[in-house]
Amino acid sequence: MKRLPASLAVAVFLLGAALRLINAGTVTVRSPDEWVYTAQAKALLDHKIEGIRAISDRYLHVDAERMFPPPTRVGFTGMIAGVMSLAGRQDPGVGALLSCAASIFALALTIRLGWRFIDPWAGVLAGLFLAVFRPDLVIARRTWTDAVLCCLGLGLVYCAMAIGAGARRGAILTLAALGSFALLVKEAAVSFYGLCLLWALWSLVRRREWREAGLLVGASAGGAIAVLGVMSWAVGGFANVVNVALGIGPANAANLYALQFQTGPGYQLLQGFWIMGPLLITLALAGMAVVLGRRAAGFHEPASILGLAMFTLVLLAIPMILPHWLNLRYVSVIFAPLCLFAACAVVQVLRLAHRLPGKYDFTAALVVVAIILAQSSLSEYRTFERSWVQQDPGDLSIRLILESAK
Repeated sequence: MKRLPASLAVAVFLLGAALRLINAGTVTVRSPDEWVYTAQAKALLDHKIEGIRAISDRYLHVDAERMFPPPTRVGFTGMIAGVMSLAGRQDPGVGALLSCAASIFALALTIRLGWRFIDPWAGVLAGLFLAVFRPDLVIARRTWTDAVLCCLGLGLVYCAMAIGAGARRGAILTLAALGSFALLVKEAAVSFYGLCLLWALWSLVRRREWREAGLLVGASAGGAIAVLGVMSWAVGGFANVVNVALGIGPANAANLYALQFQTGPGYQLLQGFWIMGPLLITLALAGMAVVLGRRAAGFHEPASILGLAMFTLVLLAIPMILPHWLNLRYVSVIFAPLCLFAACAVVQVLRLAHRLPGKYDFTAALVVVAIILAQSSLSEYRTFERSWVQQDPGDLSIRLILESAK
């Protein structure tokens, strides 16, 4: 019975992987952040930890350096350096290979999430939506932290949902380990890691599993201490970590790029998502309404899906509230959940159609849905090629997205 969705899931995964691999080397102009990450990785590869400490010293004493990624993101820097070592190259395209691989793995996780916690067909459909989702294709070809964070965030979501569904020790330790490493990739990971911790802890406390709850608290606390230790070692002391962290907010407030391209009314972030995928966002809103309306009883884990809806809404609200954070790549972790909710909407519609024997030709409905999804997917990818490969605005900041739609 599950052979057809399993075959389609494999086909969707291969499609998404192929689209990302095809575009991994199509960027002609790299952003300043990509050059900074590349320089940090080269310093680590060529001069070991002393290279990062030298960059950290310059970052703390030269105000202009604070406009760029801080040296505390040693998890990401280390990953790029590792890929550089394997590839025998030290150009920004190496980091793009890492992002491409992370995006492909995130696609596989999305299919698995839908399959296990919602419905096998939801996994297939969510994978198809994500395979051609323009923002995800954009970050998969750039040396940014966002594709890696998206992948790690999905891993955290998977663990939180698994704990909510009854999983214990393995999922708890994996959650703490992934979350701790995510903090080494980018400090903003504290938002989705913290949400997943609260989500998992609530599930354990609600079931009165006090031992497991204690393990989660202890493992996450131990991970946080380890993260601070690694950062302190990398940048030359705990005081330097504190100085870097305290300077991120003021630096963002004074960053001309953030002021010009990431500032505006919060609702513009929603507008940006609409521009980048109108059908997906329409279906995602419908699917979220189904879940929040407690009408997802036919799905595998309704409670976990409800938790995912709350997680998505909170993460979406954060950059809408913070000043100068209107950039779609800052919320890359919710790309997959949006695709999952869109899949929920399609599955629910087909279920309703299936309950109307004699009044509705279900086979015809399937054909119509398949044609619409195929045409929409082709259109999405063509738009990505035209707007983000041939023209390439260079970022997913809200002003650039709004201008690309004119």
